[in-house]
Amino acid sequence: MTVSEELQTHSNSDLLGLKPNFVGEIKESDLPRRQFLYGRHLIRGFTSTTVSPGGIGKTTLELTDHVALAVGRDLIGDIPHEGARRSWAYNLEDPRDEILRRLIGICKYFKLEPDDYADMVAVNSGRDERLIVAEEGSGGSIVATPHAELLVERIKSEDIAFLSVDPFVKSHYANENDNKQIDDVLTVFAQIADECNCAIDLVHHVRKPSQGAEGVAGDINQARGASALSGAVRAARTVTLMSQVEADGFGIAEDRRKWFVRVDDAKANMQRPQNHARWLERHSVELNNGGKICRGDEMHVLAPWNPPEAFDGLSVSIISEILSEIDQGVDEGVQYSPARNAKTRWAGIAVKEVLANHPDVEGKPDKLIGSIIKAWVESGLLVVKKYSNLGARKDENGLSVDWSKKPGPV
Repeated sequence: MTVSEELQTHSNSDLLGLKPNFVGEIKESDLPRRQFLYGRHLIRGFTSTTVSPGGIGKTTLELTDHVALAVGRDLIGDIPHEGARRSWAYNLEDPRDEILRRLIGICKYFKLEPDDYADMVAVNSGRDERLIVAEEGSGGSIVATPHAELLVERIKSEDIAFLSVDPFVKSHYANENDNKQIDDVLTVFAQIADECNCAIDLVHHVRKPSQGAEGVAGDINQARGASALSGAVRAARTVTLMSQVEADGFGIAEDRRKWFVRVDDAKANMQRPQNHARWLERHSVELNNGGKICRGDEMHVLAPWNPPEAFDGLSVSIISEILSEIDQGVDEGVQYSPARNAKTRWAGIAVKEVLANHPDVEGKPDKLIGSIIKAWVESGLLVVKKYSNLGARKDENGLSVDWSKKPGPV
């Protein structure tokens, strides 16, 4: 059917609102500012997404956002721009008791009292009442359900500023791999956000990675299902575990690596993209629910973590460049040395040469560069071995890279 033929099926009254709305005279100062609610991820009137593999900590991150909004405090690096605001966490996987355990663990770690958040955070579980905002209608189209109307009613009546839905896939009956259907579902959420002037965050899983691979930081295209998700949301972030090469770079032992996660902007339609990752560290909190005989439940929380100063600004790709430079050696048959008194053979020279090609990264003094090389040697990423320097006609210590420490390509 052509466009003209399709139009003939509608009455004139259906088309009364379809007319050009010319801009006219614009007064710049009269334009309203965007209503950022929390950091640069939650925006009133818009939908965002948090994308992560399972078991990384995305639900804990989401609940921490709710707590931060409830008390109007920056807890993990995002500022609540409007102070304390009410929010609603709708978890469609876990029972309500489990969500409350996590919530209480977070509040206990940050030394918050129940009065600080009791009437500010609403927690619902899909096990008690499912939440389906969109389903397939006649002709295969996706339409809003009565749940969508109820959400609007409840958000308005309870003055909810932020709604999180975890996970997104359980909030609709659309085909997860159909771009048109997923776009229609996201339109429903966008309409709810717009009508209620609230921020909505949809928690989403990544596609199943290849064996041995880990999540790709900052890549929204790893999101499971249709790519329409990345186009429809206005802000996105990824949550990934610290990689092996990052752990080696920071001098963190393997048994501690999975206690660290990074949060990266994956889309920045309404903000300037962040240049560096935000790091969080898991901490363990024991709840006081074990009685006199048993220990209480142990809950993991997330708190800000700053990489060692020596590694500030070093991305995974820059670290890879430095390691390649060291591995190639000073010259044919001449290897770099970990010792600063090796003069032109000091590995720090390779570090400086690579950083000189990255003007966005601040230069580092020799002391910090020495700390980087020392951490890599101690972690086993850089291996010190005797070799024969034929030009100097002597045996000396040289450096090589143990690339087996790196899981997959950088």
